[in-house]
Amino acid sequence: MGICLDTEQNNEEVETSSSERSRRQSDWAGRATPPAASFPMQNSSHVKFEPPNVPVVFVLGGPGSGKVTHCDNLMQERRGLVHINMTDLLQQYAIGNDMQDFGTLSSKTVTEVLMLEMKMAPTAKAYLVSGYPRSMRDVAEYTEKIQTMTGAVLVSWRQRVLERQIEYGARLGHVVLSLARMELANFYRHVMPVADYFDQSGMLIAVST
Repeated sequence: MGICLDTEQNNEEVETSSSERSRRQSDWAGRATPPAASFPMQNSSHVKFEPPNVPVVFVLGGPGSGKVTHCDNLMQERRGLVHINMTDLLQQYAIGNDMQDFGTLSSKTVTEVLMLEMKMAPTAKAYLVSGYPRSMRDVAEYTEKIQTMTGAVLVSWRQRVLERQIEYGARLGHVVLSLARMELANFYRHVMPVADYFDQSGMLIAVST
């Protein structure tokens, strides 16, 4: 596929090592996330959408893996690259719909949020999507509605390292430890099968630390 990232354990660097990926990213640029008010309300009607004709790459990783930081850094460095942080978007969506847990959102709703976000960046040279797909149901919904799927990157940390990361974040007051542990368990239960699917399809690059 030609996508490769290289991370240090301090979660500060992401480098590309493929000429094809470098070519795709050569003029990528970033964009600000829209306010929650621009999102559809739950149970909204079907979103009219044309499949993107530019690369769409998913970035998978557990809590504390640094996937969002890596994506944001690339967005700043590569003109035309749009990073879609689905975790933040779904949190905003849940607040706008008076929901306590965005994890209960259906794959249909989540995918439509992603579709609308893509529509707001029509000049993107490529999309880098973190925090999605959350499960194989999301993969099925995405394949039906958005279709364009270039590949995926898994930021792979040893489980004990991720546990230490979230414990450290909790001590700093950045995360709620119990919620972060639930997110980590959910990652191994639902997101790792997604990574396995991409791996079996020859579309996954795993970045180990």
